[in-house]
Amino acid sequence: MKYSLIPASLFLTIAISQNYDETGVFIIPEVEQWNLEGMIKKNGVLFAPQSMEPFSGMVFEMDGFGNVNAQRYYFNGAFNGVENRIEYYDRSSWSEKKKETFYYDGKRHGPYLEWDRYGDKIIEGYYKEGKKDGRWTSWLDGIKIEEKTFKNDLKEGILTRWYENGRIKYKVTYKNDASIKVKCWNLSGYECTCFTYPDEIGCL
Repeated sequence: MKYSLIPASLFLTIAISQNYDETGVFIIPEVEQWNLEGMIKKNGVLFAPQSMEPFSGMVFEMDGFGNVNAQRYYFNGAFNGVENRIEYYDRSSWSEKKKETFYYDGKRHGPYLEWDRYGDKIIEGYYKEGKKDGRWTSWLDGIKIEEKTFKNDLKEGILTRWYENGRIKYKVTYKNDASIKVKCWNLSGYECTCFTYPDEIGCL
């Protein structure tokens, strides 16, 4: 069964390593979308129903409750390695998404998203060839509470943490995953002396 039709894109002809814009953000291609159940496979090549041309686009799989739990991208009838796997909090037709992860050749590669049970985003980040890369942001009850940057799976640059009132709680500067500088502020916005523990940073 056909799910929806979006104008096809030649984007899938580009190598997956180029699926980023100039700022390093992963681009999700706009392509034809079909339910895998309605597709036809001949000699290992995937075809859309009533089509003589090998399929280029995205096919999706659904669970028994109508939730899409996997999306895979094809070019000229062959799986090109790009896959989006979706997890849900429970198995029901009213289930909320829990996680959405892009893969390439079995490795995490592209956007990573996580939500709470109410549908609010709590984590957004990116993977590159299986490793965290670029900006990662966390939210609590819709309020941004942390932002940090990774390079080759290591923290790099400034990590910023906010209080729930929106004021900055602390900033940590990292180099190759090592903390080299820490600054802290209290709830009123005044700079203070920091204490640092493995799992907590704050004002003395």
